Amino acid sequence: MNKYRVEKHLLEKLKSAYDKYDYTLIKKYISKNVTFDSIWVLDDITNRAEYSVYMKKKLNTMKKRGTKNELKIMYERNSGRPHLVILNPKTPEGRNGCFTLEEDNNKITAIHLTPAQFFEPLEDRIPFFVWIRRKIKSIFYNSYIFKYLKSFEKLF
Repeated sequence: MNKYRVEKHLLEKLKSAYDKYDYTLIKKYISKNVTFDSIWVLDDITNRAEYSVYMKKKLNTMKKRGTKNELKIMYERNSGRPHLVILNPKTPEGRNGCFTLEEDNNKITAIHLTPAQFFEPLEDRIPFFVWIRRKIKSIFYNSYIFKYLKSFEKLF
């Protein structure tokens, strides 16, 4: 059995929520202590109540603006781990974003949103970039660092 079967199922639910601009499609799969972190959002979200507010506002704004979401499940070459790649809309840098989940007992415990290029073939980069982004955000917490990260990722 595929060890990422549950992650894939949960990513499909997240995709559906974005496709239909409807948070309720994923609500029951969100853990009480979910964490959400994004390279483009300064504060990490650390519980279901905060994540619910964030997602409802985000999806409502996308719907009002007529955003055409295009998301696709893709897999890491070496491990087969699924990711939900955002093909449209693009990131502020004009690239693709990528959701990665952590789960426990069929509940999403963590959602990471990063540039998709972090997931190109070397899967060892994934934890490194998530870790370094968190450290940089917690230490400096200003936009200069995000410009630095943008130039730093070009090295890889």
